[in-house]
Amino acid sequence: MDNGHENFKEQFEKSLVRKTVVGLIVLSVTVAFISILPLYQQLKSQQKNNLVFAVLTKCSTVDEFLSKAKETAMQITSRSRIRAMLEKYNLGEIDLKTLVEDIEPKMIDAMKSSEFAEGITRYDRQDHQVLQVGLPIPVKYQIVPDAAMKMPVVHGPLTVAGRRFMVVAAPIINRRGERVGTDFVMFTIDRLQELVADYKGLGASGEMILGYAAKGGAELFFPLREASGRIQPDPEYVGIVKRAFSHALNQGGGKTIGIEESSRDLAAYQPVDNADWAVVVRMDKLELFRSVNRQVGIIVVLICLLIFIGVRGIISLLLRPLADKAIVHSNKLQQEIQAKTMALHNLDLSEKKLFAEREQLDVTLRSISDGVITTDTAGQIALVNAAAEKMLGVGHDEVIGKNIAEIFPLVDGNNRQPIQMPIAEIVAGRQIVSREDDYVYVAADGGERNVQVSCAPILDRQNTAVGVVFSARDVTERLRLEGQLRQENKMKAIGRLAGGVAHDFNNMLTVILGYSQLLLERLQLTENLREPVEAIYASAVRASVLTRQLLAFSRKQKIEMKPVRLSGLISNMANMLQRMIGEDVEIHLIDQTQEGVIMADAGQVEQIVMNLAVNAKDAMPYGGRLSIEISDCFLDDQYAASHEGVAPGPYVCLAVSDSGAGMSKDIQDKIFDPFFTTKDVGSGTGLGLAMVYGIVQQHKAHIHVDSEPALGTTFRIYFPRLSGITEPAQVAIPEAAPLRQGTETLLVVDDESYVRKLIVDTLQPLGYSIIEAGSGGEALAIIDGNRDKHIDLLLTDVIMPGMGGRELAQKVAAVAPQIKIVFMSGYTDDIISPHVGVGSGADFINKPLVPNEFARRIQDILGADEQG
Repeated sequence: MDNGHENFKEQFEKSLVRKTVVGLIVLSVTVAFISILPLYQQLKSQQKNNLVFAVLTKCSTVDEFLSKAKETAMQITSRSRIRAMLEKYNLGEIDLKTLVEDIEPKMIDAMKSSEFAEGITRYDRQDHQVLQVGLPIPVKYQIVPDAAMKMPVVHGPLTVAGRRFMVVAAPIINRRGERVGTDFVMFTIDRLQELVADYKGLGASGEMILGYAAKGGAELFFPLREASGRIQPDPEYVGIVKRAFSHALNQGGGKTIGIEESSRDLAAYQPVDNADWAVVVRMDKLELFRSVNRQVGIIVVLICLLIFIGVRGIISLLLRPLADKAIVHSNKLQQEIQAKTMALHNLDLSEKKLFAEREQLDVTLRSISDGVITTDTAGQIALVNAAAEKMLGVGHDEVIGKNIAEIFPLVDGNNRQPIQMPIAEIVAGRQIVSREDDYVYVAADGGERNVQVSCAPILDRQNTAVGVVFSARDVTERLRLEGQLRQENKMKAIGRLAGGVAHDFNNMLTVILGYSQLLLERLQLTENLREPVEAIYASAVRASVLTRQLLAFSRKQKIEMKPVRLSGLISNMANMLQRMIGEDVEIHLIDQTQEGVIMADAGQVEQIVMNLAVNAKDAMPYGGRLSIEISDCFLDDQYAASHEGVAPGPYVCLAVSDSGAGMSKDIQDKIFDPFFTTKDVGSGTGLGLAMVYGIVQQHKAHIHVDSEPALGTTFRIYFPRLSGITEPAQVAIPEAAPLRQGTETLLVVDDESYVRKLIVDTLQPLGYSIIEAGSGGEALAIIDGNRDKHIDLLLTDVIMPGMGGRELAQKVAAVAPQIKIVFMSGYTDDIISPHVGVGSGADFINKPLVPNEFARRIQDILGADEQG
C-alpha cells in the first residue's frame, strides 16, 4: 500500500515536472517573441526609410544634371542675334543661305562653349529644319513642343555612333512671347553614367538604376550592376526593378515615391521632375537588414540562454526535497532579474544604433542644396534640413511640431494672394505636385524670395500616405538675371528701331537741307520768299538734331574718343549750367578724384551732363539743389556679378543728384525708352535720357539710377578709368579753305532720285562731271560701258534695294581698282565700315548732306588722292 502510494506520488511529481517545464518553455518563447517582434519591425522600417532617403538624394543629383542641360539650351536659344536672324527668315526678309551663313558660326561657338553639348539642330516657325551643327540628331527625337510650351523638354536617351546621348528641345521665344523656332540640343550623358555608377553607401549588393518610359514598359539607361557578375540576372531580380519603374513612371496610376519588395530585394523609387525618367535604388534584403538581424539574433540567443537556465533551475527545484524549494525559487527570481537587466541593456544599445542612423540621415539631408521639409498628414513639421533652416531663417527646434503654413507662408507672385499648401490633395491622390517660379516666400522680417516648390507623399509599406515631403529651391537670383537680360534685349531692339528711323530721316533731310541752302545761297530771294526758306532750313536743322539724338541712343552716333580729365570738363561747364537751369537751383561741384582721366568724346560727355541737369531742373520747378560729384572708385566682382555687362576694375564715377520729386519704380523702368516722358504734351521729346543711355553704352560705361518719390534722384555713371595717361593739349582748328573748281568725273549711286539730283546741283556748278545711277547693277553697267572714259570717284549709298553699296564696292574694286570709293549713309562710318569689306581705303560721308560741307569733303578726298 505504501509502495503503491510512493509510486503514484513519484509518477505524479514527474508528470507535474514535465508539464510545468513544457508550459514554462512555451510561455517564455511566447513572451520573448511578443517582446522582440515590435523592435525587429521598427529596426527594419528604419532601414527602409534610409533607402527612401537614398533615392531622394540620387534623384536630386539627376535633377541637377537635367537642370544644367536645360539652362544650357535656354542660353543658346536666348542669343538675340541668332533669334533676330531666324525671325527675319520666318518673315521672308532673308533666304536660307543668308541665315545659315550668319548663324552657323555662332551656333558652333555656342556648342563648343558647352561642356556636354555635341550637336544642335534648329527648326524655323514652320517646324522645318534650317541648320544642323555637330553630331546629327535622329529625326525621331526631333519632337517639336506644343505651341504653348515655353520651357525646354527632355527626350531620350538615344545611341549615336556607339555613344549615349539625350536631346533637349528648347522653344525659341521672341520678345513678344511667341515661339519663332525650336532648338534641339544633343548632350552626352557620360557624366550622368558616372553619377549613376556611384554606389558609395549602397554596400556590395546595392545599386542606383536610371530608367525611362518606353513602349511596353521601362528601359534602362545603363547595364545593371549585378549583370556584370552573372550570365543573366534572375527573373525575380528583374521583376522588382520593372515593378518599381512601373510605379514611378505613371504606369500604375500616378507618379510617386515609394518602395517595392520581393522575397530577396527591396527597391525604393522616385520619378525625375519634368522628364519620363525615374531613379530606383535597389538593395539585397540580407545585406540591408544584416545589422538588424545581428542585433535581434543576439537578443534571441540571450533569451534562449535565460530560458535554458530557468528551466534547469525549475527542474532542480521540483526534484529537490520540499525544504530546498524556497532556496531554488529565490535563485530563480535573482536570475530573472539579471535577465531583465540584460534585456534592458540590449534595448539601450539598439536605441543608440537608431540614433547613429538618424545622424547619418541628417548628414545626407544637410548635403542637399534645396530646402527639404517633411510633415505629417496634418501639416505638422517633422524634419527640416540645413538648407531649409537657412531659407526660413529659423533653427531646427523652432519649427518642429509647427504647421508648415505658419512657418513657410507662400503668396502668388502675380496677384499676391496666399497659397494654400496642397497637403490633403497630395495625401488623398498620392501625386507629386510641382509649382513654378510664380510663388513667393514671405519671411518673418518681410523679405521675399522667389521659390520653386515640389511636394510628394511619403508612403509606408502598405502604400499608405503617412506624410508629405516638400522640396523648395530659391530661384530669386536666376529670375533677377533673366529680368536684366530681358531689359537689355528690349533696349537693343528699341535701339535698332531708332537707328533705322534716323537713317530714313537723314535721306529726307538731305534733300530738304540741301535745296534750302542752295536756294538761300544761289538765288536772290525777296524778303517774303527768303523768310519761309530760312524757316524750312532751320526746321530741317532741328530735325537733324533729333536724328542725332536717335543715333546716340541706338549707339550709331560717330564719336571721337580721346583721353579726357572729367573734373576739368565739368568745371568748364559750371557757368553755362548755371545760366541754363536758372538762379533758383543751387549747383554744387564736388571733385574727389586723383587723376580722373577717361577715354571719351568730350562733346558727348558734355551732352550727358546738360541733359541730366535739364532733367533735374524739370524735377525742381520751385528751385532746389543740384550736386555733380566726380570720384575714383573700384567695382568689385560682387558688384559686377549683380549688374549685367559690368566688368570689375577701376572706374571714374560721375554722380548727378537733385532734391526734386523723385520717381517711382515703374517710371524708373521706362526712363531710358525713346519718346517716354512724364512732361506735358509739347514740353519735351522724351529723347534726353534715351540719348544719355546711348552715349553711355558707346563709351562702354554703366549707368545706375537711385530714386524714390519725394526723396530726389541720383544718376551714377561709371566710366572706365585710365591710369598713367594725361589729357592732351587742345589743338587749334584751322579755318576751312574756300571751295575750288573741279574737273574730275564722279559716278553717283543712290536709289533716291532726289538725293542724286541734289548732288548733281551741288557739284556740277563747281566743274565736276556727274554720272547718275539708281542701283548697283546700273552703276556696274555704266563702268563696263565707259571703259574709255576715266571715272575718278564712286560715291555710293550703303543701303539700297538689290545690290547694296558693300557688294557694289567689292565688284568695282575688282574691275577698276583705280576708282576711289566713298560711302554715304544715314548711319555712321563706325557702324558701316566693318561691313563694307573693301579695306581701309574707302571714305565715308554722313547724311544728311549739307551742300557746302559736302562739296568741301569731296574736294578734300580728291585733293588728298592727288597729293598721295
